[in-house]
Amino acid sequence: EIENKKYLFTGGSGSAKGRDKGFLIELNSYKVTEVSLSGIYNSLKNNQKITGNLVLNIEGLAATQNQMLFFNRSNNTIIIYNETSFLSFIRGLTDINPEPNYISLELPGINNIRAGFSGADIFDNKLFFTASVEDTDDPVLDGIVYGSFLGLLNMDSLIKSKIPEIKNYTRIGKDNTFTGKVEAISIYKKVNDTEYLGLCVTDDDQGGSELLSVRIVL
Repeated sequence: EIENKKYLFTGGSGSAKGRDKGFLIELNSYKVTEVSLSGIYNSLKNNQKITGNLVLNIEGLAATQNQMLFFNRSNNTIIIYNETSFLSFIRGLTDINPEPNYISLELPGINNIRAGFSGADIFDNKLFFTASVEDTDDPVLDGIVYGSFLGLLNMDSLIKSKIPEIKNYTRIGKDNTFTGKVEAISIYKKVNDTEYLGLCVTDDDQGGSELLSVRIVL
């Protein structure tokens, strides 16, 4: 929220030239404002503690009431910014590049290939995330996809910048036969205290996508 107006924020991955732009979309007027993320991303790329000498590859974004969460696929690190400081910097209201907190996680994979963050959403004070398994070390070049996972992170630990507990980490699809690359998740309905409904979007690396309806039982 900026000046009592609600915005949708989206941005590039930072993994290649031209992928360092962001967009603030005002939800009432749908006015789009382009912002530069190069200062943020260059700082992250130069911080070896966060990137671990790997290429920056932001594949998920989420926000709490006062934090911005970036999900780096290259090493499954969650980068956490104070929302006010982050927005002030990208809007050019301050020259102070905000310092983030960060948490790195170990995610199980398939066929000895680790899963990497691919999407995230916060709903009902719960952080749902997706992770896909692709046989490639390059953030731009595609590889064989073996499937995707959906998980839940403990928000209380995350807000306190402690390593969160991964809950309900499970492969997407029945009988482990689904081999699609899930790239995003959005929860749209709470059925009851232990069940949620969401939507996932896939990418087949050929220009096609599928919209998946997922039922999540905690």
